[in-house]
Amino acid sequence: MNSKLVLLIGGVLASLVVFLCIKNETAEVKHLKVIKKPIAKLPIKEITLKESKFNYTYSNNIIDGIFSITDQEYVESNINSYCKDINCTKKIKYKGNIKNSSWKKLLFDSMLFFQKYSIADSKIIANGNSISIEGTLNSEEQYHEINLIINDYNNTNISIINNIKFIPTALPPVTIVKELQDDIDKILEENPIFFKHNSDILTTKSRETLKKIIKYLNKLNTNSTIQIDGHTDAIGRKSYNLLLSLKRAKSVKRFLEDNAVEDLLLIKTKGFGSAHPKLDNPNDPKNRRVEITIQKANND
Repeated sequence: MNSKLVLLIGGVLASLVVFLCIKNETAEVKHLKVIKKPIAKLPIKEITLKESKFNYTYSNNIIDGIFSITDQEYVESNINSYCKDINCTKKIKYKGNIKNSSWKKLLFDSMLFFQKYSIADSKIIANGNSISIEGTLNSEEQYHEINLIINDYNNTNISIINNIKFIPTALPPVTIVKELQDDIDKILEENPIFFKHNSDILTTKSRETLKKIIKYLNKLNTNSTIQIDGHTDAIGRKSYNLLLSLKRAKSVKRFLEDNAVEDLLLIKTKGFGSAHPKLDNPNDPKNRRVEITIQKANND
C-alpha cells in the first residue's frame, strides 16, 4: 500500500479517536448535577440596652454611676461643677449599651440642694427609670423647697421615691441677748471679717477682730447657741459663691473653737452666697460679710 495513503488513513483515525473522546467527556459533563449548598445565614444579634445607675451620699461625697456615652457631656459638666470646690470621689463610667437617663436633671438639682444646706444624711439612688431621694430636714422652708424641685418632675415618666423627712428642731424659740449682740454687731460694722482673695483664709486683721468678739461670746453660759452666716456679692457663679460663703462661715467657726470659745455647746453655720445682699447693689463688695448672731442663751 502506498505509504502516503497509510499516513492519511492513520491521521483520519487519530482525529476520529480524539473527536470521540471529547464527545464522550462532554456527554459525561452534561449528566453531572451541580449541587449548590445554601449559604448559612448568621442570626441577627439583638442589642439589649442596660439601665443607667447612680449612687450618691452627701456625707462622703462618693459619686458612683454608669451612664450612656451620649449623656457624658451633660453629666461631666454637672459633676465637675458640683465637685469644683469640694473633694469628691468620682466613680463614673460611660458605655454605649446603656440607656439615656431620664432623671439626670432631677438628680443634679437635688444634689445642689443638699450641698446648699449641708444635709448630712442625704442620699440619692437611681436605677433605670426610678430615683430615690432621701434626707432629713428640720426647716419647713427647706422641706418646701426640695418638694418644689421634686414636684416639677411628677408628670414625667420618672418613678420618684420621695423619702424626704421633716423633723422640726427641738431647740426652744430663738432669743437674742440684746446687749451682747449689739456689741458684736458694732465690732463687725467697724471691722468686717475679711478673707484672702477667693478663699476661706482669714486675714490677720480679721483674726484680731474675732478675738475681740470671743470676749463677748465667753460671757454666755453653757448650752448657748450662736449662728454664723456667710454672704458674698453677686459677682461670679451662684454655685461658687454659695459654697464660698459656707466655707468662710465654717472658717470663722473653726477660729472661735480654736481660741477658747469652749463654753458654747453649739455653733451653727450657713452660707447664703449672694441671696441676701446688704446693699441695693448686689455687686457691691460690702455685701461680702460674715454675721454672728446669738440665737439661744441661758443668760436671758
